[in-house]
Amino acid sequence: MTIDLATAAGALFTTQGRVDPYPLYHTIRQASPVLPMAENIVLVTGYDECDRLLKDPAFMVRDQYRRDREDESAENRHPAKSLIAASIISLNPPDHRRLRLLLGRAFTPARITAMVPVIERIAEELMSEMKEKAEDVKFIDFMSEFADRLPIRVAGAVLGLSGADTEGLGPLVHDLAVAFEPGITGKPLAAANSAAARLRAHLTDVADRRRGQPSADDDLIGTLVAAAPEDFDELVANLVLLLVAGQESPSNLLGNGLRILLDKPELAATLRTAPAGLPAFVEEVLRYDSPVQMTARWPNQETDLGGYRLPREGCAILMLGAANRDPRIFLDPDEFLTTRTNNKHLSFASGSHFCLGAALARLGGRIAFHALLREFPGMSLADEPVRIDRLSLRGYATLPIRLAA
Repeated sequence: MTIDLATAAGALFTTQGRVDPYPLYHTIRQASPVLPMAENIVLVTGYDECDRLLKDPAFMVRDQYRRDREDESAENRHPAKSLIAASIISLNPPDHRRLRLLLGRAFTPARITAMVPVIERIAEELMSEMKEKAEDVKFIDFMSEFADRLPIRVAGAVLGLSGADTEGLGPLVHDLAVAFEPGITGKPLAAANSAAARLRAHLTDVADRRRGQPSADDDLIGTLVAAAPEDFDELVANLVLLLVAGQESPSNLLGNGLRILLDKPELAATLRTAPAGLPAFVEEVLRYDSPVQMTARWPNQETDLGGYRLPREGCAILMLGAANRDPRIFLDPDEFLTTRTNNKHLSFASGSHFCLGAALARLGGRIAFHALLREFPGMSLADEPVRIDRLSLRGYATLPIRLAA
């Protein structure tokens, strides 16, 4: 069955198309790695083209200046949208550089190494709870019992949040994350707005309690309060963003990766006996089924993209999930191969906005999969998983499993 180009592009933004966007990506990229869509909008599916735009300083993120210039006051009134707009993800130089240096203190190699026993302890606690629960039910949902809970607790530990301050934040973070989806309206947007307001209030209270207190080396919130006491809105927005980034992508990495292991028992058996292969496995999960599928950039001047003149008012939608399966870069891109060398996927973006928490996400994935494979060798799929109906952040809503055969 063939599908025309316009239908393929439109299908990406439907529920059915989001379940498996990869054949649609292939159709679009094969026709043109840079595809003009609506007026002044291009869809970029090629690896080289995405990589170029991510690294090109002439292409910027949509900051508050651009939002105001485009007169999007109605959008800016939404708490979820305005909270994201105040964070580092929506900043260009020089503000982006200033904040990245400050937030980067939480992700130094020494801090990442220090997180190893923390992640191992949290994983052991969650697996123990899974085993206990499995005694009374036929199957458990891996997403709600493990994949959604591990990352938020790790993110809380990175920030310096206590267990009490982190408790209950996961569902709020999940609701807020929908604000990253294009064209979000109705009940999902209302839930995101409510979550944004509650998260802002909670983290404002936490930061308030840090005022005037000496900051420990592992207390990012205290460090940020001391470094920027005059801009509380910016501080809280970035704390929320760190929680969202620390929860959503790692959670999707765990769910997407476990599904692959359940579908490939021989691979699971190999990794169980040879865990040295886990880093390559994690990298291939990130490439093959990217937790982050898309981002966008706006040019600061008229630019040529694959023969198409994108005006300064234009927008380039970068389909990272498509770039990660570009056959010009990856041999047999639709095959899951842990033997790939130089697996330079774009799941963490590239350039100045390369994900600050990439090393932590990789570490968490390696530790979690190692622990799960060791503890549950008979683990199997109990029912058909359900995908989250999102395109930007790709993962599972539910992933039912049995812990023992």
